Amino acid sequence: MPNVDPIQHQIQTNAIWSWSQLLPMENILLFFDDEKSCSFMRTLYQEISCQSLPLSKCFHSTYHRPYMNCVFDLAQQRIKTSILVFANGDIILHHSVYHTISFVNTHFREFFLVGCRRDYVVSRSLNYSNPANTLQDALNNSQITSTADIDFIAFKTDTPIYMAPFLVGVYRWDNWLLSEMLLRTNITVIDVTQSTFIIHQKLKELDGQKPLHHSSRIGAAYNDELTKNISGTDYKVGFINNAPQILSGDCQKNQCEFKENLLQSEVILLKQRANTQKYIAVLTINRGHIPLVWNWVSVFTLVYM
Repeated sequence: MPNVDPIQHQIQTNAIWSWSQLLPMENILLFFDDEKSCSFMRTLYQEISCQSLPLSKCFHSTYHRPYMNCVFDLAQQRIKTSILVFANGDIILHHSVYHTISFVNTHFREFFLVGCRRDYVVSRSLNYSNPANTLQDALNNSQITSTADIDFIAFKTDTPIYMAPFLVGVYRWDNWLLSEMLLRTNITVIDVTQSTFIIHQKLKELDGQKPLHHSSRIGAAYNDELTKNISGTDYKVGFINNAPQILSGDCQKNQCEFKENLLQSEVILLKQRANTQKYIAVLTINRGHIPLVWNWVSVFTLVYM
């Protein structure tokens, strides 16, 4: 069924419209909690693909939220294209997304794309019923407010992606997944924030209303515990600013380019190089002893590396 809140329904409508400008309707796969919602969406978009999540297999019995691994598995089973894109239902995708993916696809056999969202504040007192006008206004009046949230993911459908049973709509899963790609695979991770417009329609808070913190949402404690159980503190490196490659520029005009990210944290660089087979020696030295230390490191390299 449509969202009972008219402005929320319009937000979803604008998002779907933007996706339909990038690819055929039959290649858009929507996930809903129940079949009634899918039935309603099919009355609006006859060719769209819609999947209601099985209650017995895909929902947590206590928190009543669907599992992310269920969504990933179903998407990879039903996808008809060679590239899979994940976006939330309030995200408008600009045509720069299509050109960026096409550009990357010509340069890499495997890739994992991530992008920061640009927040576009939506007011209940204004009219957003024209998606094209809304998109144009959003391009002029949106901004990146945080690099912590990952609201866009794209990868090849034949790329082996494992998703743990996180809950949908709660934090941690995206940072965990990115940390896994960075630390445990050889797949190239690329930050496409500077070559795309990924617009998050953010409903303006009412006067005196404070946004709900991620940790206070239903199921947040479950995701937090699951993350720490399966990866310890590794999830803390799963932020977009740790992507080793950055794509910037206008890919539609073939004026975009890859560049190495020189601002990755020391933690991610150390974790990528140290494992059970490799050790890293951190040396604290005085200025006058540098030649002696380099000589020691050279001997160590010859003997042990």
